[in-house]
Order: sequence, then structure tokens, then C-alpha cells
Amino acid sequence: TEDVHVSVRYICMLSVGTLAYASSEAVVSFPALKALSTSLTRPFPCPRYPGTTLPLTPLFFWYDKPHIASTSHYLARVFPSALAISRGEFIEDTIGHRARDQMKEGRWERWATWLYYPSEGEQLCLRHLNGRTWRGRDHEARQ
Repeated sequence: TEDVHVSVRYICMLSVGTLAYASSEAVVSFPALKALSTSLTRPFPCPRYPGTTLPLTPLFFWYDKPHIASTSHYLARVFPSALAISRGEFIEDTIGHRARDQMKEGRWERWATWLYYPSEGEQLCLRHLNGRTWRGRDHEARQ
């Protein structure tokens, strides 16, 4: 609800794989996740910038794709010790699944992961550019 304090510890950028995330099977298939998403998906006011809002929806996974996260949160949840992730492991395969399991158990607040959600999850924020063939914005604009 509006009067509940909501922590933001991680914000992931919307990509092709997370378009319309709040209504995706990854969310609606789990009643607890669907309820949380329904109650929290909205524009949040930005205290530092009066009159500005940031559209967010809860994200029920920890991705290593472009994101913004609190350093203290990283140290507490992702790297609590030198043994948290072994050499060669991926965050999604270890921390991501651990976080999702906890979130499905009702402990989303522990992770407070969000997805930047412009245009209700329909506006793409990230895309892959092929560095070998991409010629820059000016060239794209002319195409």
C-alpha cells in the first residue's frame, strides 16, 4: 500500500527479456509474487527531485545485467564472504536463484529488487549493440 515504507536496494534496467515483466508468467504463476507486483508497481516520487517520479515494479530475481545497487546491499547479500560465489560462477546461477527462492517464500523485502518500468514495462531501456558493426548514433539516424 502507499503508506508502507518500501526499500529500494537494486534497480535493474528493462531489457528484451523483461518487457511486460509484471504480467509475465515469471510473476503471475506465483500468487505471492503476483500480489506483491500488483500492490507495488507504480511511479515512486524521487525525494531529491520534487515533481519527478520513477516507474518501478518489483523484480523477483537478481540479474547482473546493467543495474544500480547499494554497496552495502551488495556486501550483505551478494558477497557476504569471499566464499559466496566461486570463481567461474555466475550471479544468476547462484545468488539469483537463492534470491528468487527466498522471494517466493515471502521474503522479497530482504532483497528489495526492482525493475525500472517506463511505459508500464513496454519501453525498452537496453539493447545489445554489435561492437564490430555498429557505426554510431549518427549513422543509425540516417538509416
